Amino acid sequence: VRDRADECAWYWVNIMVDTTFGVLVCYCLLKATERFLGYDTGHYGKKSETGIDWEQSPDYRRWAEQILVWCVIVMAMKAIVVVLLYVGASFWVWLSVRATHWIRDRQARLVFVMVVTPTVMNMFQFCVTDSFLKYQRKNG
Repeated sequence: VRDRADECAWYWVNIMVDTTFGVLVCYCLLKATERFLGYDTGHYGKKSETGIDWEQSPDYRRWAEQILVWCVIVMAMKAIVVVLLYVGASFWVWLSVRATHWIRDRQARLVFVMVVTPTVMNMFQFCVTDSFLKYQRKNG
């Protein structure tokens, strides 16, 4: 079944899973690391109420630590996505072929898969990820 999907189909399904399920995985891992490591994501200033106080009191160490944690989170998410795609390969082939092969012209399909889908889905991923990475002051 795996060999029925071409490179376009696999690329499409990878983008879709990465930018949807992958964002959920990143969110869950981020919240888990905040609880486990005791930090507030996006809070880089030493005494800031907004979370960012680069002009008055920057804390580059706090920023660098959060960047490192985020990189580990994204690597873990990528590994989870690879396992998910591998384990459910027959389902993903079925889905990806139906989602991309309705476009009969190979050049048009290539544009859809390599330009349209990544542009739309990466904008979605950026907006959603940015919303939960920003510092949000705790009420109370």
